[in-house]
Amino acid sequence: MKSTDIPNGFMVIGRLGGNVLIDFDDNGKVSSEPLPVSVANWPDAVVANGVIRPDLLVLVHSVKGDEGMLIKRLQVCRMAHEGKEIMVRDVVRAGALNITAENVRKEYLKEMEAKEKTECETK
Repeated sequence: MKSTDIPNGFMVIGRLGGNVLIDFDDNGKVSSEPLPVSVANWPDAVVANGVIRPDLLVLVHSVKGDEGMLIKRLQVCRMAHEGKEIMVRDVVRAGALNITAENVRKEYLKEMEAKEKTECETK
């Protein structure tokens, strides 16, 4: 797996209505406060008027440079609880955003490793 395929952060709509990026540390734990960011050229299924939809959590790999930030979208996750769609704000109110994001990252990495293993076995 390439290093740029490993999520080092996630994005959601922030409490003020803009996009925010929150980093993971090397162990997959949330390690930063939300950083406001903008996105360009993301599909309408993910953003509306430049803002991430309120029911989505997006795993990303970001690279911060001197003049800006490159953000690679890795996986888009629709938030749900017991089969019902929920909004990010509801997850935040429940105090579960960090653990939810960490679990989504963990599951994504398992799926990627399994996919990689399957590809190696078929070669």
